[in-house]
Amino acid sequence: MPEEHVPDPQTTSGRDVFISYASQDAAVANTLVETLERHGLRCWIAPRDVKAGAQYADAIVRAIAGAKAFVLVLSEHAIDSAHVGREIERAAAKKRPILAWRIDAAPLTPALEYFLGESQWIEANSTKTEAAYAQLIEAIRDPGGSAPAHTATATSSAAHPSTRRKRMVLVAGLAIAALTLVLLFAPKDWRLKHAPAEQPSAAAAATTVALNDKSIAVLPFTDMSEKHDQEYFADGMAEELINTLTKVQGLKVPARTSTFAYKGRNTDIRQIAKDLGVSTILEGSVRAAGKRIRITAQLINAQDGLHLWSETYDREFTDLFKLQEDLAKAIVQALQVNLKGAALASVTQAPPTQDVEAYQLYLRGWSLRARVSEQNENRAIDYFQQALARDPKFVRAHVGVGIVHVNLASLLGRRPFEHAAAAERAAREALALDPNIALAHAILSGVNDLRGNRLAGEAHNLAALALGSTDEPVHITSTGHQARVGHLRNALTEARRTIELAPADSLGIGVLASIKSITGREAEALKYADLAVELAYPKDSEPLASVYSDAALRAGRFAEAAEIAVKALDLSDPEQARTAEVIRLVHAALANPGQRASALAAQQRLYPPPVAGTPSPADLTNVGPCLESSYRYALLGANDAAYALANQCMDRLAPGAVYGGRSTFHLWSPWLRPFRQDSRFQALATRMGYMEYWQQYGQPDDCDLKSGKLTCH
Repeated sequence: MPEEHVPDPQTTSGRDVFISYASQDAAVANTLVETLERHGLRCWIAPRDVKAGAQYADAIVRAIAGAKAFVLVLSEHAIDSAHVGREIERAAAKKRPILAWRIDAAPLTPALEYFLGESQWIEANSTKTEAAYAQLIEAIRDPGGSAPAHTATATSSAAHPSTRRKRMVLVAGLAIAALTLVLLFAPKDWRLKHAPAEQPSAAAAATTVALNDKSIAVLPFTDMSEKHDQEYFADGMAEELINTLTKVQGLKVPARTSTFAYKGRNTDIRQIAKDLGVSTILEGSVRAAGKRIRITAQLINAQDGLHLWSETYDREFTDLFKLQEDLAKAIVQALQVNLKGAALASVTQAPPTQDVEAYQLYLRGWSLRARVSEQNENRAIDYFQQALARDPKFVRAHVGVGIVHVNLASLLGRRPFEHAAAAERAAREALALDPNIALAHAILSGVNDLRGNRLAGEAHNLAALALGSTDEPVHITSTGHQARVGHLRNALTEARRTIELAPADSLGIGVLASIKSITGREAEALKYADLAVELAYPKDSEPLASVYSDAALRAGRFAEAAEIAVKALDLSDPEQARTAEVIRLVHAALANPGQRASALAAQQRLYPPPVAGTPSPADLTNVGPCLESSYRYALLGANDAAYALANQCMDRLAPGAVYGGRSTFHLWSPWLRPFRQDSRFQALATRMGYMEYWQQYGQPDDCDLKSGKLTCH
């Protein structure tokens, strides 16, 4: 840097600009300082301007306070840097204008989306570098003179502007709303204990949620039955009320998973209301005996804990739906919400079925399907099928069947070919009865993704989002869809949207952990994975198994990584058993390079190539495990072996085969970057149905698609 432009190192205040950067971006930061000071702007940058013997942190705090503007070198390294995060938070607290000098397209964390939501962004990687510098200099000299060039929300999807609009329109302010994640709605003691590191500043935002006088949180009802065997029904009653009240215009109702996070906890009503930003709480109990049911409900003023209204309903089970309607009307009237027109119609709705027994069977199944295990999923299917035997037109039961089959195929990896077909049948039966069921389209999106029908998966994904933009399972499916096609930034946005809608849903949190892991944010991924486990999601099931396995892999704990990955497989399936052996051999070779030759030699034994001149048998109904094995050889750095096996897998593809397991997610993992950079990747991607999709909806993140040629970086 020219000597005449170096500021006095003894001065720690009165500078024009404070420069914040991660150590890996020091060269960029120094070039930026040199340019700004050449134009007469005085900069403060560490370590250059830290006085000898001074406390580093104190010097930074004083420099930020004394600067007129705060310039952030925004990059993947800066996003991951704790000290940069603290500097941004300090600048925001001091109300310093924050200007982001953006040098790559890394997605922001929710906390950074919050702090940078109104900042001005300048694209440093623009081909017009001088124009970018001129824009930055003008912004520093006149920070209030122009509107922000980009905001965090606008830029997060900038990678493919011509195609992202085809997916959805995100509501304004999503970036700020999404940052609250688990913190906003989870109970206070749980929130403080488990909040991921990316969100320390979100706690303050959570405490400022304004109480809405037209708002209510419906807590899980208590099962007061003699045998305490009606918990499923008590939960269903509360969920039904939430669904009904959500449709009342002008009434704020937190989602089921937000309020059910308090189940079994002795949390003060006023704290719950503060966490959820509501003014009233509904709690109740259910007592069932024989053919009769008694429901007691009370509406509580969250400010003082006093009862606003209470009522006991003693009815026959056959009057259940009328009871639910009467209860919803009484609640709305007690809240003094205008019930004219649409509001009254929204409370008075047709019951989901005319058969109360079928409804109870459905509730039993619905309570089980969320507790992901093979046993629970199979029991749930049985209850749904019993409900459909009583009422074949019960749409919710058809949807329940479809969701469970998708869970068995995708999350548990059990016979995905058969379960995908069953899921499709259930979803189509639901749509035949009601074409506007968002979850049915979400199921079909997941099924088509499993089968590699990317364009059909996209069409159903868009339909599901259009019909159910506030349905958490829809956004979970959308997250998986975006991740499978390599649009990881979109996947991250969808995963955050899921948590915004259902902050205490263990599957949603697990999916977010998975996307964090795939994008290389290991620390955040592990914290979200631990949250999901805390909320009872099985640690050995996907997507958490991959999160923990990949974390062990990155840490060099190869044997542990292998065992976690293998434990998530169905070893009764010969294809998955072969993959398990490959995983163990490759990971052993990673730990001991002397075993590399034996790991490579095993490929010929486990996956013998076809005899010359004879076609490969089209016998793979689930190509996922075979592809997973090929990716493990890529992990070993043996791309020739990896591509040979991957193409052999595709040669064996049976009609209607599925890509089960985690292979389509692992394809985008950081450890497969050299595999994607290989010139053979485009041909394989074409065989897997990706190229047609990317040509219509945009190339995968960190890849270019120009004149039909795909290049990944």
